[in-house]
Amino acid sequence: MHKNNSSFLIKFGTIALLCLLGICVFGVPFSLAAPRNPKPVTPSANASIDGVNTMLAPNPVVAGKPLSYTVKVSVQGPLDAYNLEVVLLMLGDQQLTGFDPSGSGWTISRKDNQVHLAIGVGKVGYKGQATIFTVAPTNVDRPFLQQSIFLNWADENNYYNKEFQIAATLSNPSAATNPLPVAPVISIPTNGLPASGPFAPQSAPQTSNYNSSDVWYFPITQHYVGFGFLSYWRQHGSVLNLGYPISEEFQENGMTVQYFERGVLEYHPENPIEYNVLLRALGRESGEAEPAVDSANAPDTQAQYYTETGHWVSGAFVKAWINGGGLMQFGYPIAEAYQDGSKLIQWFERARFEVDTTKPNQLVMLGLVGRESSVSKGYLAD
Repeated sequence: MHKNNSSFLIKFGTIALLCLLGICVFGVPFSLAAPRNPKPVTPSANASIDGVNTMLAPNPVVAGKPLSYTVKVSVQGPLDAYNLEVVLLMLGDQQLTGFDPSGSGWTISRKDNQVHLAIGVGKVGYKGQATIFTVAPTNVDRPFLQQSIFLNWADENNYYNKEFQIAATLSNPSAATNPLPVAPVISIPTNGLPASGPFAPQSAPQTSNYNSSDVWYFPITQHYVGFGFLSYWRQHGSVLNLGYPISEEFQENGMTVQYFERGVLEYHPENPIEYNVLLRALGRESGEAEPAVDSANAPDTQAQYYTETGHWVSGAFVKAWINGGGLMQFGYPIAEAYQDGSKLIQWFERARFEVDTTKPNQLVMLGLVGRESSVSKGYLAD
């Protein structure tokens, strides 16, 4: 009996020692000594904005000059991303001037100081990009630009909000540079839009059949611009000179045309290829031409007289005419400048210049003559 008790005690002691070492006699790990399993990771769409450090062009940034953001988004998975959206926080007086969806099908909108790019659904492996065009801020009181850009999405498990930081050197332009361009005025009518026809809003493109090198979709006015008209628009000041499209291409009096906020483009296949697309002379069409004036009475020392039409261009309009494209873009002056309330106005063959003389920084704006022409012809409601 004593021997058996000793044997039992030895066996019990051995078992106790093995258990303290984390090993059970049955070969099962003892829970207190076993390595713990890592906490399971909740699956996500794992979306990202790629290439943040190379997003800006140019870099360094020059205040008051064009600044673009090439935004690249990808979805690594393992889940799909829904309601995928990019939000760029604008700085100071930074201005939005344009958008290139680059075939992505993304759409753009702006609210206060935020630019929103709506992407929609991003499947696992998705990659897309678009470019935002702006004018860099002039009232940032530090020698660098630092902005936040966010990526928002939802998946099966959660809602996500990622912040990315954009940073670049910011320099002021020299004293000789032109003043900051005026922010484009959007003339989207809020009522009376036709349900059909070339002035009716168009649906956004589907990525599968959309070629951004030939055709751009402008979600802000819900119209397309393509091929020769798009090339002309891009080469002749884009939104600042011509505004956004307010119609599709259509036949008007036997000619292919397209209406923009600040002009009407015409297709002339009979002309040499470099003159296939021309800007309609809306100033003359509207009956704004006036008789010639005396060339001896210059309005100021910088004024220029054009014998072709017998009118002067003076003051701020001289630089605006030259820098905006001159004769090929605006045509000759067809009337003298005149005061209308707080605005100084002058008509050219293809445009109307306007400046608010009550503002300390008197920047020249272009009148919405394309929009006005579409209203006068009954295409759009006033």
